[in-house]
Amino acid sequence: MATKRCTAAFSVWVGGSPRVYAGGQLVDDKDPVLKTHGHLFEDVETHVAARKARAVESATAGPDELRTLTPPSEPDPPAPELAAPARPGRRTTK
Repeated sequence: MATKRCTAAFSVWVGGSPRVYAGGQLVDDKDPVLKTHGHLFEDVETHVAARKARAVESATAGPDELRTLTPPSEPDPPAPELAAPARPGRRTTK
């Protein structure tokens, strides 16, 4: 008996009442919704294999492992304050 995993949330009316399937929900392969909405499910084994295939970078060094650190770069200089230029014909106060 295989288990299927819902890939996207959806709802369907069954016997006059709504039935909601959440993304990631597991259902038995004998669930009647698979006949009409099978395209929204995948084998659990397929999902697990895809997750294991992703490489994850570790934030810390493992035993007997050295990390190379890059020092932070110099911060950008602060932007000069932009003052509106005086309009011609107007007096400016001093």
